[in-house]
Amino acid sequence: MKLPGGVVETRYTDRWTGTFDDWVAEMEAKLGPEELIPALEKVTIDTTALRALDLRDLPSTRFRIVGSSYCVTEDERALYGGTDYLLKREPDNGSDANAVAVFGQGRKVGYLSAAKAASLAELLDGLDFDAFQVGGTSVLGNSIRLWVDVPKVAALRLFVAGLGESEPQGTEA
Repeated sequence: MKLPGGVVETRYTDRWTGTFDDWVAEMEAKLGPEELIPALEKVTIDTTALRALDLRDLPSTRFRIVGSSYCVTEDERALYGGTDYLLKREPDNGSDANAVAVFGQGRKVGYLSAAKAASLAELLDGLDFDAFQVGGTSVLGNSIRLWVDVPKVAALRLFVAGLGESEPQGTEA
C-alpha cells in the first residue's frame, strides 16, 4: 500500500495475523476511506437517444467485464448487470484509443479487455451506429464478476462485409 509521501507499506500474509477486514480498517485509520478507495466513475448514457445495432444473434464468446470496480460498487453490479449490454466505442479515451465501454441499463459497468477491444475497434468504427447491443450475465452466486458476450471477430467481419449487400437492422436501445 502506498502511503502519502511515497512511503510504501507491505504486509506479508504469512506474518499478518489479522483478517483482511482488519487490515483495511487499519489502512482507513491511517489514510481515511476516501484516499483508500478511489471515487467511482459514475457514467450514464441516455439509451433512448442512441442508434444501437443488435449483434446478439452473431456467434460470440463470453468475456469478463474489466474495470468494473471503477464504475460500480458490489451492490450496483446486480442492479446494472443483466443479460443485455451495450458496447460503446471510446476513441477519445486517454488510456486506450481502442477502448470499448460496456453499459448495463444505461450505466457504464466497465470495459472490454484492451486486447479484445483492439481486435474489435476498427470493425465497430466502420459501422454507422452509436452502440452495439450484446448479451451477457450479471453477478452469479457469490461472484461479483460481470460477463459480456462479445461477437467473434470472424463472425463480425462476415457481418460487416454482408452489410454492403443489405440494409442493417438497427434498434433503439
